[in-house]
Amino acid sequence: MREQIKQLLKNSVYRAIGETAKGIGVVNGDDRSLRVLMYHKVNDLPGNRMSMPVSLFDEQMAQLREFGYTVVGLDAVLAHYTDGSPLPEGAVLITFDD
Repeated sequence: MREQIKQLLKNSVYRAIGETAKGIGVVNGDDRSLRVLMYHKVNDLPGNRMSMPVSLFDEQMAQLREFGYTVVGLDAVLAHYTDGSPLPEGAVLITFDD
């Protein structure tokens, strides 16, 4: 129960940070720079501080779309840096560590 409460608090903080960033114009997707989001693990196993609940990950992906971001693959990023291929506005690369 205590871990669930801690996770709910963390999720609330993450959401508040995202809304604040959007409100002050930091998150507006109006340029072609690449953003990289790194996650360690996404699962619903309790007690792992390095893991994000699936529902929160899904919510973050939905918010990225809502804010106008476009998730791109590694091939698009490599083509951008090797061949000069353009990235879409608000390009985001999602990576997983471990």
